[in-house]
Amino acid sequence: MGPPAAWFALNGEPDSAACAYLCRWLMHDPTNVSLSFEGRYDMPPTWYLRVMSQWSVGSCPELVRLGTYAMRSVGLPVAWDYTPKWANRSMGHEWNSLPVGDGVIPFSVKDDRPFGEHLSSRKHDRFAKVYRKMFSLQPESLLLQKDLKEEIPETFRTPYLKDVTELYADCTDVTVELSMPAPSKTHWAYIMTFDNRDWFPIHWGRIDNGKVCFTRMAKENLYMVMYYHNHRFFPAHLPFVLDAQGKMNVLRPRTDSLVTVELRRKYPNYNVEFVLNRMKGGVFQGANRRDFRDQIELYKIDSLEDLVPQTIRLSHQGMFRFFRYVSAPNGFGNMAEIEVYDEHGVPLAGQIIGTEHSTYRKTRETVFDKDPLTYFNAIDSSGSWVGLAFDAPRRLDSLKFIPRTDWNYIEAGDRYELFYYDRNGWVSLGVQTGRESGGVLRYDQVPAHALLLLRNHSRGQEERVFIYENGRQVWL
Repeated sequence: MGPPAAWFALNGEPDSAACAYLCRWLMHDPTNVSLSFEGRYDMPPTWYLRVMSQWSVGSCPELVRLGTYAMRSVGLPVAWDYTPKWANRSMGHEWNSLPVGDGVIPFSVKDDRPFGEHLSSRKHDRFAKVYRKMFSLQPESLLLQKDLKEEIPETFRTPYLKDVTELYADCTDVTVELSMPAPSKTHWAYIMTFDNRDWFPIHWGRIDNGKVCFTRMAKENLYMVMYYHNHRFFPAHLPFVLDAQGKMNVLRPRTDSLVTVELRRKYPNYNVEFVLNRMKGGVFQGANRRDFRDQIELYKIDSLEDLVPQTIRLSHQGMFRFFRYVSAPNGFGNMAEIEVYDEHGVPLAGQIIGTEHSTYRKTRETVFDKDPLTYFNAIDSSGSWVGLAFDAPRRLDSLKFIPRTDWNYIEAGDRYELFYYDRNGWVSLGVQTGRESGGVLRYDQVPAHALLLLRNHSRGQEERVFIYENGRQVWL
């Protein structure tokens, strides 16, 4: 049963209120189903309205279709907007938007955030280019250019895209003088952002006397210009940062000016402040009663600077039958790994005890599974705990813990390679092995003012380009 039709006939009710109402109605449908949505084809509106409304999850495109069909069915002029790739990380995103005045209200159905805060809550994600999927042919699309006589990237093989970047970001037109020759005669060039592993096209421009103008580009982002030939991209210019004033800062490596860099991560941790707030105030305790009425504080987390492994000598090296970590207020028990050691440095094992109720697969057992990427997340925000019950009293001397983390810090034993970008692509500055968890890699003789990339050959997929300024990594 749908929302009452009479509700939409209320005099003076704005579109945004009606849209918010429908989102709440769709959100509150009963649901217990979680499915994989990769590779699903477009389905007719009746399918989404009948079936998707019963699910709490779905891929972005399917949720956008559901929102589009539901809102338009009652006359709300809802659009389908998307960014092909974020400017500062991998992947793209799709959402619905409702026009209001000269702007839009972005939203997604089945979103637990307040209506209209779908994008503002993603404070770390930056736009480079935003498009709208249209039903009408768009004359400005690349596919409809009359003199198009060459192959083009798949991203632009549709005549139904409208550029709406100015609704979401501070934009400017960028004119680039192409400094590298094309592999073949071409009339078009492409401006790219960096994905986890490669450059990805987000906009196109016509080449005119060795120059190309890219319209409505979001400021304060890293960009790269390339040609397209035989299904491959070729550099047309060095990478550059478009600053807040719309000025190009070309990242031209200076091989005549070499610097030393100290690297702590291969990818930025955007959640560091959020997680640190959940860790500060957490307490490790020992006890000889199962109810911990005789508990003794062994260590308290007063401050942390990063989400890397911490090794602690306990303030009280006593004999205890039980050991636990009690998370900070509003900490939800968040902890990735704990190891506790006796006076000989031997790790102690025991029965896992603690708060039972947790979110899906984020149980108390994950704290002792030796996988830093899994972590405990309790249902109760405060008072949640996790620990060990030993078969007999044990002397506790020290402990090691890893906060909830992304494991992109420098890891002992992992093999890393640092690159910088020049006219011929990525140039290696050598391979090193991490010496300690949460440690530092030091590279000497690195070209100044270069775009850098640190790759871990041992594990992981996340990596991000950066520059090195004032003794630290600046992520782009």
